Amino acid sequence: MKKIGHPLQTFGDKNGSATYQLLGLCDKPSETRADPNQKAEYSHFHRLPSSESLSGTLFSHTMTTNEGGCPAMEHAESPMPTRIFGVPSCLIWVLLQTLISLPVSAQTRVSLQPFAQQVRQVETSLAYLGQPLAQGDQDAINRAVGNPDEATAIAQIEQVLDKYVLAVVEINPESRVKVQPGPAKPELVEAGTRIFLVRVINKAGVTARLRVESPNALPVFVPSDESSEPSKKLSPADVRDRWMDITLYDKDPMSDQLSGLPLEYRVLEIYSRDKGQRAAKISFNVGQGTQDIGFRNETVV
Repeated sequence: MKKIGHPLQTFGDKNGSATYQLLGLCDKPSETRADPNQKAEYSHFHRLPSSESLSGTLFSHTMTTNEGGCPAMEHAESPMPTRIFGVPSCLIWVLLQTLISLPVSAQTRVSLQPFAQQVRQVETSLAYLGQPLAQGDQDAINRAVGNPDEATAIAQIEQVLDKYVLAVVEINPESRVKVQPGPAKPELVEAGTRIFLVRVINKAGVTARLRVESPNALPVFVPSDESSEPSKKLSPADVRDRWMDITLYDKDPMSDQLSGLPLEYRVLEIYSRDKGQRAAKISFNVGQGTQDIGFRNETVV
């Protein structure tokens, strides 16, 4: 196969009214010239220079010549498969889709030192609120913090704390919040408060305040409007459904805002007024408009 043309070689049409450029890196696999006075077509492919790192056909062109052999037009045909560093582009696309579909934990990367510091704040807060971690769990966290392998240490700390997690909050790169139930059993105490943890996966590095809301935690009283005959705004059904109170503990040593770490834990307090089985809808957000679509920022426990 011969090379045709030279790098950026310029041709003119028969009347000199237009010019065309032809790259000199093209092969001419075939040439058809039925008659010197008739139009002929030259099909060639633009190829990258042969090397160890780049190879493969990029796209094809067809050039048509008028009488006299001058190129008359050039147009691109259907794209040919592209190879990037010797790998077909379709295979690269499949690999990217696989990475996107990896579990959340596989995409969470956090340094041990700031993560361990945040975990210590959680430990101190739980002890202050009267529900410390079990001694065995505290010892396991201490051993994990001393592990020289950061990835293993973080995984061990997660394993200890995740069993206390009631909800997993994921903040995607667009700061949209999605919630899933955690592995902790939602067991409460009548006329008392239970402490749980919230696992926060912060892919956007958000440092805003994390808020928790629930229609079952709305007030059971209505402020007076100084009317002599106030309207009835709460029904017995409303009072029955508003059986709980829920808050995120954000006082010292905890911060009232997220740290921005890709992974952290927050302390959740739930008060139950009644006994027996109850259900509650719990939602999280980091500001107005950050709720994920399709009510995925809430969960029922």
